[in-house]
Amino acid sequence: NLDPEYMGISPRQCNVEADSWDQADPGRAEAAKTAFTKAFLEVLVSSEMQSSGGKEVTPRLIAEAVVRHAVENTKQSRRFMMQYPQRRLPKDYTLYPGKMDHTTVVCFVIGKDRESSKSFATSSHVRSATAPEFPPPSEL
Repeated sequence: NLDPEYMGISPRQCNVEADSWDQADPGRAEAAKTAFTKAFLEVLVSSEMQSSGGKEVTPRLIAEAVVRHAVENTKQSRRFMMQYPQRRLPKDYTLYPGKMDHTTVVCFVIGKDRESSKSFATSSHVRSATAPEFPPPSEL
């Protein structure tokens, strides 16, 4: 649910010259998807910190943000499946974003002590600035 393709975001919105992800150059598509996912996670964690009033990035905060996003992202798909239990979900990620096959989140702190881990987590690896080339989560 962090892949732009499954969020209904076109390759062009990720600066890839193609009308569909299937038509995109595989190397460029993979690089664009990786860049999108990284930027999206930064925005997602930053938004979670602001809305929860958190002062530090923790594994729990990251896991809750990712799971909350997965639940929100698949809302239309779940609604369709509940209304039409005998039908297959259309493969239109713009109308029915997300994948409902599973959600797994594993987050943990790496470091000798909490202080070194805390300084790592609040360094450049997790930023609060949004990436200008991607829409913020609220617009997706």
